[in-house]
Amino acid sequence: MRIIIDTEQEVIAVPNSYYTQMNRDNRLIVASGGTPINLKGFVKDAFEKAHKQEFVRQSDLTKKSRRVAKKSNSSGSTGDLPPLRTDA
Repeated sequence: MRIIIDTEQEVIAVPNSYYTQMNRDNRLIVASGGTPINLKGFVKDAFEKAHKQEFVRQSDLTKKSRRVAKKSNSSGSTGDLPPLRTDA
C-alpha cells in the first residue's frame, strides 16, 4: 500500500480505498480470533519503521527491493503487520 507524506500541506495521504481495505482485513482478523489493527497506528508504525531506513527515490523501488527491505530490518521479521495482500 502506498501512503504519501505531503510536505506542502503537512498531511499523510492514504489511498481512497484505505479504510475499506483495512476494515475488511480487520473483520477477517477478528473472525479468526485476532486483535484488530488500529487504523491510524498501522500507518504510524509503518512510518516509524521506514524512518529508520535510508531515504530512497520512488523510481528506485521495485517489488523485489521492497521485499528485501522488509526482510532486512534488525529483527529479521516484519513485526506485527499483516501479510502483504496478493489480490490487490
